[in-house]
Amino acid sequence: MFRTSAVRGACRLLGATWLAGCAAGVGPAESTPAAPAECAVLLPPAPAPPAPTVAPIRAPRESQLVVHAEAPLTTLALALEQRIQKRLAEGRFGIGLGGTVTYSVERGALSFSVTSTSLVIEAPVSARAEACRGQGCYASCEPQAVVRASVPLLLRPDYRFEPCAISLKFTRGCKVQALGGLLSIDVTPTLESKLQPELAKVSRQIDQQLPDLRADVERAWAELATPRPLPLSGCLLLQPRAIVQGALTPSTTTLRANFAVLAMPELRSRCDDEIPPQALPPLARDLALPEEGAVLLGMVTPLAGFERSFLAAAPVQTSQRSLRITGARVAARASDVDVAFELGGDVCGTATVAAVPDFSGDGQLVRLAHATLSVGERARWRARRIDSQSLIDALIASSHVTPLLSVSAFRDAAPTLAQALSRPSLQISAKVSSARAAGAAARGEDLVAWLEARGSVTLQQK
Repeated sequence: MFRTSAVRGACRLLGATWLAGCAAGVGPAESTPAAPAECAVLLPPAPAPPAPTVAPIRAPRESQLVVHAEAPLTTLALALEQRIQKRLAEGRFGIGLGGTVTYSVERGALSFSVTSTSLVIEAPVSARAEACRGQGCYASCEPQAVVRASVPLLLRPDYRFEPCAISLKFTRGCKVQALGGLLSIDVTPTLESKLQPELAKVSRQIDQQLPDLRADVERAWAELATPRPLPLSGCLLLQPRAIVQGALTPSTTTLRANFAVLAMPELRSRCDDEIPPQALPPLARDLALPEEGAVLLGMVTPLAGFERSFLAAAPVQTSQRSLRITGARVAARASDVDVAFELGGDVCGTATVAAVPDFSGDGQLVRLAHATLSVGERARWRARRIDSQSLIDALIASSHVTPLLSVSAFRDAAPTLAQALSRPSLQISAKVSSARAAGAAARGEDLVAWLEARGSVTLQQK
């Protein structure tokens, strides 16, 4: 009885097992292997930290922000036309046996032009000279000349103008015949000498129309050095070092002065740094100043942004392994970084990876690249027969930081921001001809991503 019951129970158990296998559609020989257990592989304890290796320090080159300042020549022309009198001189002088010469000199309309170094003001000059002896006048002439004033517009190192230089050139002289034609007298040199004091007065009148720019430039320099909150978010620090004047743009209608501000501009998340005042440096000069300058804008964000990105990353699947980042610490080593990982998943333990911040390509994200392990770290992974390079490449690639401005956003935003700074009397515009991502580096607890743009800023007086 006992034996029969046992046999029947065994048969029922065998039948149930067979039916379950059929229902699942998988025979015993076709079962799926079990997934690796959590922490199936434990990395050996970390070795003593190796001696610090020398890492390069990447620093940006100085930016050259080119600024064109434009004003119509008509404004200056109107002021000088009103200030410089039409009649330049009049008077009388003796010519010996010929008696005396009475003269008057008037100028014509002023004309203006700009060379690469100066403002040139010219005017035709017409004179009338009459020779008299006693009560009678016996001869006259109408000499003509051109008066030319050259106003240096290349400023001195103290941001002030050099005095203008004025000259007179006769295009038609004046000779009178006295004593019945026996005596010919050229009165042109005497007329010229008589005009020199009057021309000196004109020179002073022109100089008085030129402003003393020193105080204005000092105020502008202080403004440039002040951190500027941006309309939406962030803070712009220009960090200027010098001002350079280039050659002027030759023209007959517009006064266009060209300058460059040498600076180390940065865009930060907040305006929380006190910037000590810096004295206005002497003006430098570069007559080969280009039409556009190259600006390297450093965008500063916390280096810890990489840590947050690592912790939010999905598990890494590679080399038949699944790794999960449970902790990450990113520390600067000069301009490069060391990333200390705490790992879970198939492989558990800690690992330290060296990497290089990278901002390139389309300029949308800052990533880490060139992941490397020290000799001691590679030995730990090799001891567990794990392909370390593919895993650390995947780990490093799982993190990124978003810069304060992408390349495309900067290209679109720069003209708009410049326009927003315009005033009723001053139109400000910006031209960006090219922009690209230009690298990144760690700096203490910060990450700096550089955006390089070529272009210029134009200030137009209305």
